[in-house]
Amino acid sequence: MAGTMLSSPIRSMCHSFTGLLVVVSAAMAGACGAEEGGFSPEADEAISSTREALLNVAADVMYVDTSIAPPNTYALSPCPTDRALVGGGFINTYATRLTSSAPYAEPVNLGKLYRWQTTPEAANFLTSEVLCLKHPSVTRDTPHEVIADSGSIAPHSTGCAVARCPGTEVLTGGGFGNGASGSWVHASYPTPGSGDQPWEWIVCAQNDSNSSIGGVASFAICVPGAPVTMSRVVATTYFPDGSSGTAIANCPPNSVVAANGFYKAPIPNLVITESDAYGPSSAPSSSHASASFQSQTGHNGKVQAVAFCMTQ
Repeated sequence: MAGTMLSSPIRSMCHSFTGLLVVVSAAMAGACGAEEGGFSPEADEAISSTREALLNVAADVMYVDTSIAPPNTYALSPCPTDRALVGGGFINTYATRLTSSAPYAEPVNLGKLYRWQTTPEAANFLTSEVLCLKHPSVTRDTPHEVIADSGSIAPHSTGCAVARCPGTEVLTGGGFGNGASGSWVHASYPTPGSGDQPWEWIVCAQNDSNSSIGGVASFAICVPGAPVTMSRVVATTYFPDGSSGTAIANCPPNSVVAANGFYKAPIPNLVITESDAYGPSSAPSSSHASASFQSQTGHNGKVQAVAFCMTQ
């Protein structure tokens, strides 16, 4: 794997989540399995307002989408050669189970991160999206990944992995890997960190099977010396059983989406169909983050979109 491999703390769904987390960041309600769990959007709005006073010039981030159709089994979306990969996402057209949406470590380029890969469990229609930064202090070879694993997940329970960038390197985005059959990723987003790191990337998966399965992986994208500031905005949508719902989180003025994340309560039959960034139709820039879930049977739905916003 590329970059630095760290041994990151692995949190269960409720460990270190409930209560007030103060790192110039968020007061976040516990994502402990209840349908009403998850973020506190009101707290995030307050943080965004506080940080907005620090913003001046928006970072130059663009998105590139690559779509596939069967029999293709994965989609790779490349950054232009004058830009650095900082985040990514997907559009899961037919609500198939995804085994990964993460940076692709180039095997012939010493594990450098030039492309974003999204992989369905079986060949299907799919779009992979990469978010790419252009900045004089950051080259396409600068970013690297840190990977954390949750370990095995017990039957009918949730496992989480948290990936953390080393030192004072800047976390710009993240992704997930989930190769175990019978599990579904229901959360992938930036979460408040500690010490020198204001942000970490958490990924959680629910094991709906009757036996223990392999863990889920969290991928953190780390950029040494990046002269940018990251903040988080969360939006929430509720929708009835048998339908679908979309939440859209908007970055504050003078900032852009560098990465997008999502969260739903770990209940069955809610399938993530979209987690991507977009902006004005006149230019491929990113200012909004969208997350969509489809309720297949049995449950009302709640979806939260997370915009990880960058300014320089």
